[in-house]
Amino acid sequence: MTKYLYILLIILCFFSCKKEEPKLLNAESVELTYYNGWTGGVSMKIDKNGIIHYIHYDIHGATNTKTCYTDTLNNQTIDSINSYLSKLKNEKIDSLYDGHCQDCGAFFFLLDYHDRKIETTVIGSNVFSNNISCLGRLLLKDHPNDYNRIDTCTDFQTTKYLKPPPPPKPIDIQEITPIKKPNK
Repeated sequence: MTKYLYILLIILCFFSCKKEEPKLLNAESVELTYYNGWTGGVSMKIDKNGIIHYIHYDIHGATNTKTCYTDTLNNQTIDSINSYLSKLKNEKIDSLYDGHCQDCGAFFFLLDYHDRKIETTVIGSNVFSNNISCLGRLLLKDHPNDYNRIDTCTDFQTTKYLKPPPPPKPIDIQEITPIKKPNK
């Protein structure tokens, strides 16, 4: 009897120690920048292996801050994202979905498939219920934990929509040529 118990325990140990294979995204990368319409937003990039780089921006005039995180998505989250990526790859995606609202959130997407790139903007993050907006809400649902915080941030292609442009270059007075009055 003990012999069978040992065999059963060995089999149970073998199956419980089996590690689940990590899943891959159906795209080379997924980039999302989200602006909340008021004081900041999020910029993130997920690579094919499910590694997410996440930057939270807090924009308050002169006290702009950003906090950076990195993490690896679990298989269940990758499956959910892949479900939307499969649908979106075969859909005709407009470059702009404009909800004509003020101070509302906006999604800026760059989906990089191996044979196609999709760039789109959704103004009014809660106005549309299409697949691209649903993907955006899914990606924003989970926030990274503080123990995944990192010191160095990398801007992504879509981050430019969140950050204000740099101030114009000051005018050098010596570069201005005076206007000559015409001779009469």
